[in-house]
Amino acid sequence: KTILIEATHGVILAAGGFGGNLAMVAQYNPNLKDATTDNVSSVSGEVLKIAASHGVALDYMDQVECLPGCPKGRTLRIRFHVDVPRFVLVDSSGNRFIREDSPRDELRDALLNTPGRIAFTIVDQEGYKSFSSHIRRDAVLGVESGDAFISDTLKELAQQIRVPPENLIKTIEIYNEGVRLKKDVLGKHETKLLYEIKKPPFWAGIAGITVHSTLGGLRIDECTRCLTDENTVVPGLFAAGEITAGVHGANRVGGNGLLDAVVFGRLAGEKAAQGI
Repeated sequence: KTILIEATHGVILAAGGFGGNLAMVAQYNPNLKDATTDNVSSVSGEVLKIAASHGVALDYMDQVECLPGCPKGRTLRIRFHVDVPRFVLVDSSGNRFIREDSPRDELRDALLNTPGRIAFTIVDQEGYKSFSSHIRRDAVLGVESGDAFISDTLKELAQQIRVPPENLIKTIEIYNEGVRLKKDVLGKHETKLLYEIKKPPFWAGIAGITVHSTLGGLRIDECTRCLTDENTVVPGLFAAGEITAGVHGANRVGGNGLLDAVVFGRLAGEKAAQGI
C-alpha cells in the first residue's frame, strides 16, 4: 500500500553528487566528456536536479574532482597513485609533466593536456609491495589485461608502454637524484621525496582521467538552508554533503568528504529539528 510521510519541520537532501552520471558531468564540463568514473551509477544527481526544478540555485557545477584512473575503453584502474611518495607520473614521451603532489585540479588539467590524454604511473618493486592487497591484485590482473606492465629493466618497461627508453631512464635518474638531494626539479615537496625508484622489477600503470567527486551543487547558507538564485531561503529545505556547492572550493582534500557529511549533516539535522 501507499504510505504518505510528511515532514513537519523540514526536508534534508543528502543524496550525494553526480559523479556517477557522466552525461551530466559532460553537460557542465565538456572537457570531461571522455572521462570514466569511480562512482557507482546511483550517484546520479537526480535529487539535485529535482531541487533545482523547485528553485534552488546551482553553483560551481563545472568543478569536478578527478584522479588518475582507468581510461575510456580500458578494463582496470591501476591505483599506483594512491601513495604520492611512491610513484612518478610520465606522459607518452617518458617525461614527467607535473609534480605528483600537485592539487587535484592541477593534476586533472595537466593530464587532460597530455597527448592522447594518457599518462603512466611508475613504481618499483618496493613501491608495489607497500600497497594494499587489493591494489597489488589489480596490478597483477592489469598485466594480464594490458592495463599494467612489469619488467626487470626500465628500458624494457619503456618499450612495453611505447615511450622512448632513453627518456624514461633519464626521468627516473633525475627523480632519484632529487630524492637524494631533497630537491625536485618539478617542485615536489621534500616531505614527499622519500623513496627512489630503483628496485626491480619496475611497474607501470595506464592512467587516464577518472571522475572522483563533484564539487558543485545546491547553494546553501551557514545553516545548510537551500537558497534561490536571489539568495532567498527555500522554506523547510536543507542540504548536506556532496550534493551541496562551495564547501571545498576548487579542491577537496582527500578524506574530507566524510568530514563534510558529518559536520554539515549534523548541522542540517539540528536546524531542521528546530524548524529554522
